Amino acid sequence: MRPTKYYYLPILLINTTMLVMAIVGRKTADWPYVAIFYTAAVALCVAVASVRIVSCWLLGSFVWLGTWLKFVEHIYIPGVIVEATGKFSRSTAQYNEVCVVAAVGLFGIAAAIFAFSLVKWARSSKYQTISRKTASKGVVEWSLALLLLIIAAILNAFIGINRAGLSPDHILPIKLNGAVSEFLIVGYFFAFAFVWSRESRSVRSYLTAIGVISIANAISSISILSRGAIVFSQIAVIVAIWKCSKHLGRKRIALTAIATVLSLIFIVFTTYIVNDQRAAKFSGEDVKVSFVGNLSVIAQLSSARWIGLEGIMTAVGADNKSVELLWKLMTERPSLTATGLYQYIARSPYISIDRSKYQFATPPGPIGVFALGGSLPLVFILVGSLSALAFLAEWITDRTTQNCFASSFVGVSAANTVAQFGVVPDNLLPYFLAFALCIGVLSVFSRGGQGQSFPEFRT
Repeated sequence: MRPTKYYYLPILLINTTMLVMAIVGRKTADWPYVAIFYTAAVALCVAVASVRIVSCWLLGSFVWLGTWLKFVEHIYIPGVIVEATGKFSRSTAQYNEVCVVAAVGLFGIAAAIFAFSLVKWARSSKYQTISRKTASKGVVEWSLALLLLIIAAILNAFIGINRAGLSPDHILPIKLNGAVSEFLIVGYFFAFAFVWSRESRSVRSYLTAIGVISIANAISSISILSRGAIVFSQIAVIVAIWKCSKHLGRKRIALTAIATVLSLIFIVFTTYIVNDQRAAKFSGEDVKVSFVGNLSVIAQLSSARWIGLEGIMTAVGADNKSVELLWKLMTERPSLTATGLYQYIARSPYISIDRSKYQFATPPGPIGVFALGGSLPLVFILVGSLSALAFLAEWITDRTTQNCFASSFVGVSAANTVAQFGVVPDNLLPYFLAFALCIGVLSVFSRGGQGQSFPEFRT
């Protein structure tokens, strides 16, 4: 499917404006190399506009923000480079190489998206419908799912099982730490998706889902002290509402607007609490973050915290790039006490932290970590293949569950995982196994015995 003509003008206007800014601003790379980077950015934007896949939209957006936008932005605001960049010397020759490596990675993602745009599913999806007569009342089920989440969240907070940036205070038997963590990150959303699968597709059911799942997202994020979790979970809610409420006509826009406004409120509220708790945990004192300070943190997260450019800079400046080095990075076993190999390559400030207390790392992003293999074709193939796996995960969820909340959550999570890829790849296996288990259970129980039709709702 080709993007409509209405997309071409804003894509070209925004990216061309950024090209001009990059050329006339502080000297970094030579303009032909910046033009190559620009061409890849435009190709990625056009590819994203050609499909209706959540993971494609978001992965393309996250990588564009973390590479092309950050490259142009750092010309005027050097402080947006917030992660370590290893031996990168900021010479013109190295900046030229950054542009080429980044362009190859963007072309790889664009190629994967264009390939998926040939599939009919990329342009439309079908979701389960349930009539009011056969629908569950939902009050008890919503309440039980929320109660289960609250119990897990309280257990996690007080025992200290999974808190972003902190080592666990207790190691429970038979790997229950992992079970609690996966439920707070993955499982609870699928539990609510299951309850949703039994609800009628009325305005009231949509409003209930928006409210309850937003509360659940906030509870989970506060429990694990993660600011990013609430953002990406709420994106999944907004996308889900838009994807499967077209049958409501104009009410679809109103519902999506309600979901968006409510999400912003929950994001600001949750981020404020998490910032306050993180400041206290990391300093060891009862520190309070002001409301203005909280807003400044949110503003910084929205502009400087996108992953990508720093990892590419690190790879360009690294010595002895090779397939063997990349293999070591990909097969490295995670540990609570050991510092990862990439942290030494990037000269991360977190190398010297007390890992018995804190768990911080400098993330490279997929283009940066694969560039350490020393081959541009390898970057193109591996970045494109990893992106295709993210799209495939959403496709499998969409086809097997026909549940808009489940497929939206998988699409958002897969895109975010790929965009921040590279710190401990070995950790991805249990993460995706948890997804696979939840998808399988949801597929069996949410549709079993319903006897309902699945008409196609074009998004």
